[in-house]
Amino acid sequence: GGKDSIIICRLARKAFYPAKLPFPLMHIDTGHNFPETLEFRDKFIKKIGARLIVRKVQDSIDNGRAVEEKGVNASRNVLQTVTLLDAIEEFKAAIEGLHEPKMEEKITANVEIKEIFKVSKTCTIAGCQVLDGKITRNSDIRLIRDGVVIYTGVLASLKRYKDDVKDVVSGMECGLMIDKFNDVKVGDIVEAFTQVEIK
Repeated sequence: GGKDSIIICRLARKAFYPAKLPFPLMHIDTGHNFPETLEFRDKFIKKIGARLIVRKVQDSIDNGRAVEEKGVNASRNVLQTVTLLDAIEEFKAAIEGLHEPKMEEKITANVEIKEIFKVSKTCTIAGCQVLDGKITRNSDIRLIRDGVVIYTGVLASLKRYKDDVKDVVSGMECGLMIDKFNDVKVGDIVEAFTQVEIK
């Protein structure tokens, strides 16, 4: 009921005070509320700085989602369930939007450096073979030497022979340059990885 809702709102506000509520509130309006009740609702929401999702039973009736009861004892209380279920998806989307997606790291390739080509003091090309997976031009990478991570960064270039390529797959040879890092050695492993969202 209305009083129960106000109590829950006040308890939630107290729990998160002085911060705002980290979730929206929902009101399923039967259409039988006094104007004073709705006025109090709106003032209260404004006071606590919350977001309010309002769905009306009348809209469910007008859209054919619910059928209004007839007779002396007719009530819209049961119809609230239909309206509530229709509003759940929006409510879930609002809640999920408040949270940063959970991410996990996925290793996409291991590449072994077979040869080193010094182009200049600041430019070193590593001749490599992809041991497994697929390395892409946009991959995040780690340079691993004797099991120790020496550098973490991104690629400056990825080539097959003299051609720039978007990716190279397992078993193929390639040439690569690491952005802002030239201290590569034969036997180093370039580990490519990415961040994927956990569903």
